[in-house]
Amino acid sequence: MFRFTLKSATLILLFSNVFYGQQDIAIQSSKNTELVRILNNAEILAENHAKWLGVRIYRLDNGIASAGNPSSEVSYNLLVATSQMDDAPEQGVFEVGPFLDPTFVGWDHIDSYRKEFTIIHGTASERDSLGFEIRLEGLAMHRVPEIAYEWGELDVKVNGYSVNRPYEKKVFEDTVGRNYTEFVNTNDTIRLEFQYNIYEYYYDKSGIIIDDKYGISDIQIKDTSLAINGIKVGDPVAKVRSIFTRYQVYENCLRVWHSDNPLSFYFDQDGFITKIFYFVPT
Repeated sequence: MFRFTLKSATLILLFSNVFYGQQDIAIQSSKNTELVRILNNAEILAENHAKWLGVRIYRLDNGIASAGNPSSEVSYNLLVATSQMDDAPEQGVFEVGPFLDPTFVGWDHIDSYRKEFTIIHGTASERDSLGFEIRLEGLAMHRVPEIAYEWGELDVKVNGYSVNRPYEKKVFEDTVGRNYTEFVNTNDTIRLEFQYNIYEYYYDKSGIIIDDKYGISDIQIKDTSLAINGIKVGDPVAKVRSIFTRYQVYENCLRVWHSDNPLSFYFDQDGFITKIFYFVPT
């Protein structure tokens, strides 16, 4: 386990005629300038102690104007601390940088000897994504792909029903399931204006909007009742990367672009999916 944490502390010495336990307590000023710099300028971004490998990620402020631009902007390095989860652990620290405004996105993979995570960094108008693979003995970095799928190149399916397939009641319900809790048929109100009808299905906390001309235009998944290409809420976000090879990474969100239509997988700090949205802009 780790032997230290970065926390602010107040030291109060109470003098008394009675001492219990250790009495030779000394206060010293550290002459280790690098340690002083780190403890005063680093903040923890994320940590994970699951399984055999413990990892802590710190963001280290490099000081005013360290970014090298006229605005005196600060750059940062990342400190990645690793430790065996053991009584006498082997430990290491790796430093990488500099970055502009690095933000931790999430854990992409976790097993006993390897963990992967993603950060975004850069200016407000030009953010980039980087992936990292961390082991006890080393740190590797790779660029995250940011390429959209062309129309027709990707088949997005909800419980096996293609989003591009126009609504057919029996086929839809046979495929997606009849366990919906609410059904809305817009009837002739929409048909008169747009020449097609819209149907809404709700499954507890999830829902689908579909029409009988273009197919599915909206999917919101917040529980395990529906799945996108076999991916459900509660699955690790690494499963998205194994199925879709083109995506963009944002803070707590991995987005697959189906032409102009975003398919978004939101995940928590441990890398598990919390909700899935698909939307066709109109």
